[in-house]
Amino acid sequence: AIELDPTLPEPYAVIASHLQYRQQWLEALNFFEESLRLDHNNATAHYWFGEHLAATGRYADAIPHLRRAMELDPTYEAPLSDIGLAYLTMNAFAEGSARLAETWTSGMRSPVSWMGNFIASVVTAHFDEARSWISDAPLDDDGKALLARFVDVQDGGHDAALAGDLFSAPIDYRFRIWLLSRLGDYDASMELIGALLDDGQPVDPRPLWGIGIQLYAHPDFPALMERLGLVEYWRAAAWGDVCRPTADAFVCDGHGLTPEALD
Repeated sequence: AIELDPTLPEPYAVIASHLQYRQQWLEALNFFEESLRLDHNNATAHYWFGEHLAATGRYADAIPHLRRAMELDPTYEAPLSDIGLAYLTMNAFAEGSARLAETWTSGMRSPVSWMGNFIASVVTAHFDEARSWISDAPLDDDGKALLARFVDVQDGGHDAALAGDLFSAPIDYRFRIWLLSRLGDYDASMELIGALLDDGQPVDPRPLWGIGIQLYAHPDFPALMERLGLVEYWRAAAWGDVCRPTADAFVCDGHGLTPEALD
């Protein structure tokens, strides 16, 4: 399509999305930027580029593109969940919770919307609300039972077997990373991510940046960033909100994950 008409923006965005799935971050960035250069009023391109920026830990840069997607197409509901999750990641819990609640009440009852609302209720310590979300979870009864145990632990209970049961549960790996990290078992989260990479599976980095967790504090986190190819991307493009360069290397400390960075 690009060969036939290099002025069409959509093929660039599609190729960029494919490159991102393969974790070819810099190549994806270049194609996204070209797509938006050709048509800066394309809602889908803004949305996908916002997802790219979030995946590379650049949330302060991602949110304007997600907002722009909704401005260009007010019927485009998908970016709203991503905006809510981005606000939560930036520790703007009130704003993130409000956006995610809006997705659900507007009828956008996707797994991402559900997960975002459940996470929001946990990190804001609204545990009864979190329990009420379990019945709508896109999980079987065993998975819902694990979530009930998880909320009980977050609410002050004790369950020594929970992390082990969650590690191998048939739950989306992105959600499991957050659940294990929220329990404080960062070693298990890193083991899970390593197993996926060893198996040749692509890993979506967005759960790694954390909502109410600090997985980036794990001593092996910088090596994971190298393995994912993100350090090369940051050095060539721009550093994000989680890791930053130092005089001789880089450090991951979540320095930019603050509501003030959104101003």
